[in-house]
Amino acid sequence: MVENTGNYNLLQDGVPEEFDEETNIEDESLAVRGTRSLQEIYARCSVAIIELASFTEAVKDDRWVQAMNQEMEMIKKNGTWMLVNKPTDQHIIGVKWIYKTKLNADDESTLMNCKEKLKKEFKMSDLGKMNYFLGLQFIQDPDYICLHQSKYTLELLKKFHMENCKAVESPLATNCKLSKDDGAPDAAGTSYRSLIVSLLYLTTSRPDIMFSISLLSCLMQKPSQIHYTAAK
Repeated sequence: MVENTGNYNLLQDGVPEEFDEETNIEDESLAVRGTRSLQEIYARCSVAIIELASFTEAVKDDRWVQAMNQEMEMIKKNGTWMLVNKPTDQHIIGVKWIYKTKLNADDESTLMNCKEKLKKEFKMSDLGKMNYFLGLQFIQDPDYICLHQSKYTLELLKKFHMENCKAVESPLATNCKLSKDDGAPDAAGTSYRSLIVSLLYLTTSRPDIMFSISLLSCLMQKPSQIHYTAAK
């Protein structure tokens, strides 16, 4: 719902008071009459959007009732679900999704109790604290958890024969300009695409290289030697 909090009279559809149907808009001497006044612009800056706080308030507002009716009609039209009357001998259970930080969620005794209950219901084993999973390595400390992919990175360097490469300060050379048609010889498409996909997975722990890899991924259809060199 939009409410005007100013003391000015705002016309509907944003038409200023100086403009009327008889105004000749082709007359350059009268063109200024079709502009909004400074007073009106200031008034529109005071417009606020007010959201109703509860269903009780919403059902008293005709515009909200109309919007809800339109939404219900669309749900019926799309067959999203079937509306039925409440059974006389049954109780309706309300469901609410609550997103909040659980109190003492990292409490050791609570976690152990939860694991013991799960073991009774399901066949499972406790492997201890996770330190490696799907190429991601974890260092768990009482104060923090560190995520890295050093092992995956070393394997990636070995795969593309870059074990002895030199480190650089920037993921992509600052003077490097890439284009689809750069005139350079074509590179091995399969090898280039494999490199880019591998680097995209590396961005899980290295978001700082995301832009460079995303840019290079746009050139996977027909990569050139310049693109391949930039990726390496």
